[in-house]
Parts: sequence; C-alpha cells; structure tokens
Amino acid sequence: MCRNPQYTSTSYKSWKIDQLKQASAEPGHTPSMDEIVTKNWLADKSGGYSILKCMIKSKSPKMIRVAIKFSVADDENKNVVFPMTELKESLFSNDLKHAFVFTKIDPSKANWGDLDLDVTCKVGKTTQISTSTTYGTSYGNSGTSYSSYSNY
Repeated sequence: MCRNPQYTSTSYKSWKIDQLKQASAEPGHTPSMDEIVTKNWLADKSGGYSILKCMIKSKSPKMIRVAIKFSVADDENKNVVFPMTELKESLFSNDLKHAFVFTKIDPSKANWGDLDLDVTCKVGKTTQISTSTTYGTSYGNSGTSYSSYSNY
C-alpha cells in the first residue's frame, strides 16, 4: 500500500482560508473574518447541551399502553427535530420509563420552538401466564442410574 501525495490533512480554519483566497480572486468579492466560523475551546468548553427529556410514569393499577407524539411548529423559532412517528410503550403499575431525550439544534437560542404533545392512553391487553412443573425421580442399580420425568 503506497501513500498518495495528492491527499493532505488540513484543519478547517486552513481549508476555509484557502477557499476564501480562491473566492477573493473572483472579481467583486472581498473576504471578511465573519465568513470563518470557529469556536473557542476555552470559552465554549463549559457550555453543555440543552436537553429535553420525556419521562412516563404510570399510576394506574393495571397495565396501560401509552402513545406519545411530539411535534413542533415549522417556523423561525423551531430549534428541535422530533421523530415523525409516535412512541408506544407498555407501562405497569408504578412503572417509570425514560421515553425520549432531545437536544437543541442551536443551544445558543433561548427556546425550543412551539411544541405540541399528544398523549393517548389505553388499557393494555394482557394474557394469562401459566407454567407447568416437572418433577423427576431417579433410582440406580449397580452403578447405572435411570431417571424418569413426568408433568403433573
């Protein structure tokens, strides 16, 4: 395997400066520092993600089936992307489930957008669970052992 000298590793900042130099060669274009978008690690390292977490808790004594559908208005305030389908979960009594975790598209914005949440709940369908027990006996005769099993 030989190394191809056409490929080189460059940083984003170097690549962007090269692109701006090529664009400045075109007539009528003057590059500015605002065209280079970078982040300062020392200033931005302490800022984390903005997280929206959805938890579901059942207070019903029976099993329930919950369907949750998130939506957000598609306008200039939209700052999160939700799945197109609804989430369906089965919850038992006093059950707590972690349903969704979302992050903002742009954490610097103050809001998430105009959110809508549709929750539907139905009594869950359960079936009887039965088990069978197996009992076994074993007996031996001069070093040879025999086993017999039966279901009651």
